Amino acid sequence: MVRAGSFQQTIDDAADYLRGEWPELFAQLRVVVTDFPPNRPGGSQRWAASPSNQTIYLYRIPMQRLGQLAHPVEELFRLESIVIEAAAAMVDRDPRDFWAGRD
Repeated sequence: MVRAGSFQQTIDDAADYLRGEWPELFAQLRVVVTDFPPNRPGGSQRWAASPSNQTIYLYRIPMQRLGQLAHPVEELFRLESIVIEAAAAMVDRDPRDFWAGRD
């Protein structure tokens, strides 16, 4: 499992990547991390997106517990993928559009 500090750093790095590479879409991107989705403790939802306020909501415990990979580097990559998936949904795009140069 990724430690809390590494978790937040990975999330921040992924958001900064999106802001830097696609400022026209993500310059105002906000990322809010909470332990669980609202009103759904123990739920399996990993994220939500709000295009109206350019915010993605990431739910730390479901993100860390569901689909966790044993290798730390693969786990960091998986967390980045979730951030990109949520941000892509926010702007109604395919997440693969934002993986250029990240393979």
